[in-house]
Amino acid sequence: MGTSGTPEHSAQPQFLPPEPADAAPEPTAPEGPPPAAPETAPGPSPRPRRKPWLYAAGAAALAALAASAAVWGLSGSDKTPDRYTSLPAPCGTITSATLGKYAPGATARALPPTNGSAGQRAASCHWEQPLTGARDQETASHDIDVLIRLYSDPRQGLDTARSAYTTAWQAARDLAGTSENAGLQVHSEAPTLLPGVGDQAFTQHAVAGGLSATGKVEATVRVRNALIVVGYEGATFLPGSLGTPRQSQARPLDEAQARAGAEAAARDAAAALAACKPCLTTH
Repeated sequence: MGTSGTPEHSAQPQFLPPEPADAAPEPTAPEGPPPAAPETAPGPSPRPRRKPWLYAAGAAALAALAASAAVWGLSGSDKTPDRYTSLPAPCGTITSATLGKYAPGATARALPPTNGSAGQRAASCHWEQPLTGARDQETASHDIDVLIRLYSDPRQGLDTARSAYTTAWQAARDLAGTSENAGLQVHSEAPTLLPGVGDQAFTQHAVAGGLSATGKVEATVRVRNALIVVGYEGATFLPGSLGTPRQSQARPLDEAQARAGAEAAARDAAAALAACKPCLTTH
């Protein structure tokens, strides 16, 4: 969780989204009824641990996406059978401008790519921002995660990606409300559509209370036969008597800022994929 700078990456230019090849209609919600720390001695400030509920929710979403690989034949069709057969480097999909604004000083860590059944493959990157602020002042911490999952089966890849998006939307609707997870109270809002990003997109905001309260917005975007999941989370910590962050007095990331950061990162990632001409197989 780069320093602020120009809208370009340090290693590659910022991509501007081209006109969508799909020319898909503005996305609509799928049909169906809605489902119902102790202080430490002086020294380097430890980075507060991330919330288990965030990772649990992410794992559930990925499981839903993987399961949807067997569900095809959704209504609607793209105007061209062009599809992605490879992916851009995930750690190059977020611009330095976005990182500098929403996670200044963040360092990137690429996670090992994975291959699944039915021509699936995935690549992801995690940006982690070091704690910022003086020892006796409030300190902030923000993370950004990007996962790109490709459904490259030449016959069913596009339908599978559509199905995966619908499954993710339905899973997000199921999460809406307040629940207990890993001993924490988690409140998730209903997902909302995000027009103008990829072929289909939505976001969902969630907040975990208790120790080290954390706020997060996750964006899910479909671009042709690929699905992008972007998470932006963070918190602000009050200083303890020793000057180190007091996890028990954390303030979750403001929803407006969380949405702005997640949407900016989602637009970057979708634009980077759309601009990756070598990744696209045309017919």
